[in-house]
Amino acid sequence: MKEELARMTKVAENAVFTEKRGYPEYRIGSLDVLEITFRAGSEQKTDTVMVRSDGTISYSFVDNIPAAGLTVRELDHRLTERLSVFMRNPRVDIVVKEFKSKTALVLGEVGVLRLPYYEAGSGKVFLKGKTSLLDLLVLAGGYTEDADIKKVKLIRADKIYYINLYDIVFRGEIEQNVIIDAGDVIDVPELPMFGERVYVFGQCLNRVFIN
Repeated sequence: MKEELARMTKVAENAVFTEKRGYPEYRIGSLDVLEITFRAGSEQKTDTVMVRSDGTISYSFVDNIPAAGLTVRELDHRLTERLSVFMRNPRVDIVVKEFKSKTALVLGEVGVLRLPYYEAGSGKVFLKGKTSLLDLLVLAGGYTEDADIKKVKLIRADKIYYINLYDIVFRGEIEQNVIIDAGDVIDVPELPMFGERVYVFGQCLNRVFIN
């Protein structure tokens, strides 16, 4: 199990991203919203295009351009080539405006932090590129004080992995900090009421749970 988790921390590509020259680049997918800026001579215009369910886009004179699975750079090159049939020296800049195609599901004891730019908490998290387990939990608002972080569950396809988040956070064992793939489910369980908690009673400055 540990060896398999370690391999999952070193992946160079999955459904969400691919590494080009050592740099991770997002893979475009269906329902992503792209902002395309077109330049030809003194003309410039910016349009918003959604990737269709079949993974294609249409832009300007060009229809049904395959986009799903490509990086922004690859789609930029492909679209420029297609536009070159109709005009001289077109220039295209593409950015992903809305990431809608790839998600992971986070369940359980998360959402203690409320970020002003993100709706934290358990539920679906949109993936915007190479994302580690820790990255994902930050996006979900972190884990609560009731979380059993030694028994975090990762469900991928038909397999279940148990990850000791305590070892990652407090012991630096990054070989368990797996890279998240589209469709992954992370379940952060609640600590049992008795057994693994040590309760401190009496006068103390703060309530703490030691596990």
